Amino acid sequence: TCLLEESHVPQDMATVPPNAFAWENRLYVIQFEPPPTPTQTPFARGVHLTFGCASDAGLVRADTPDEDSVFAAVFTAIYESVAQPTLGLFIVADGIGGAEAGHIASKAGVQTVVAQLMQNVIAPVLAGETPSDEAVRDAIQTAIQAANEKVYEIAQATHPEMGTTMTLALVINDSAYV
Repeated sequence: TCLLEESHVPQDMATVPPNAFAWENRLYVIQFEPPPTPTQTPFARGVHLTFGCASDAGLVRADTPDEDSVFAAVFTAIYESVAQPTLGLFIVADGIGGAEAGHIASKAGVQTVVAQLMQNVIAPVLAGETPSDEAVRDAIQTAIQAANEKVYEIAQATHPEMGTTMTLALVINDSAYV
C-alpha cells in the first residue's frame, strides 16, 4: 500500500476518487497496488545532464572583481537513440586573497584543470575509450596538482598571497567523480 500526496486539494471534492482524503490543504490518495516495476534500467537511454551556472560578487564586494570562476560543459553524442557517452565537467573555484588577485588564481586553476582533463579524459572517452575508475581518479588528481603548481608559480611571480579553492565533478555516463 502506498500513500501518494498531491500539493493541493481540488475545488470540487466530487472528482476525488473514493480512496482519497484531504487533510491540512493537501490531498492524499491511497494506492493499494504497488507501483509497477520499471522494465528498463534507470539510464536505459543514457544520462542527460542539465545544469546552470552563475556568479555574484555580493553586496559587500559589488565594486570589485568577483573572485569566483565557474566552468560547466556537457558533451553528449546520441547513437541509435541512446546517449553514448554522456560527459559533464563542472568546476567551481573561489579565489582567495582579495587585493592579492584571487580572481587570477581561480581562473588559472580552472583553465589548467580543464586543459588537463580535456586532453587526458574527455577527448579519449569521446573517441570511444573506456578509462578505468582508477585512471579517471588519477587524471583528476594530476590535473588538480598541475593547477596547484600553476597558481603557485603565478603567486611567486606576482601576488604571493593569492590562492583558490576548487571543487569539481566529472560525470562519465552513469558515474560521477567529485
